[in-house]
Amino acid sequence: MNPAWSVIFLTTLIGAGQGLFLAIAGVDAAARLGMIAPVAADFFVTGSFVSLLLLVCGLGASFLHLGHPERAWRAIAMWRTSWLSREVIVLPAFMACVALWVLTGALPWALAAALLALLLYLCIGMIYGAVKA
Repeated sequence: MNPAWSVIFLTTLIGAGQGLFLAIAGVDAAARLGMIAPVAADFFVTGSFVSLLLLVCGLGASFLHLGHPERAWRAIAMWRTSWLSREVIVLPAFMACVALWVLTGALPWALAAALLALLLYLCIGMIYGAVKA
């Protein structure tokens, strides 16, 4: 299997963004439950910003992989049968929830983003599971 560099960047950057967010959300949850001392808000803002930056760069790498970027919107069309289409839907939803969490600090956005991060891992795993080595 010889994946294109853009696919390697896409997977690595998105995975790093997801992992960073889940780590930050875990620290937030532990602080809210009193398991650790409260953490400065700057920690969450900076970490979420870096997470979003990694996700945006990963999304940019996905456009480099497309032969016709102007047709990217078509990737959503097969969402009932294609894990790639589901990934294209889940990624922006995850990014939006991370952004809303950092803007509001509301726990429901963190929970929604965490669930979407796990769903995104599932989508990516199913894509790579379908690829022949």
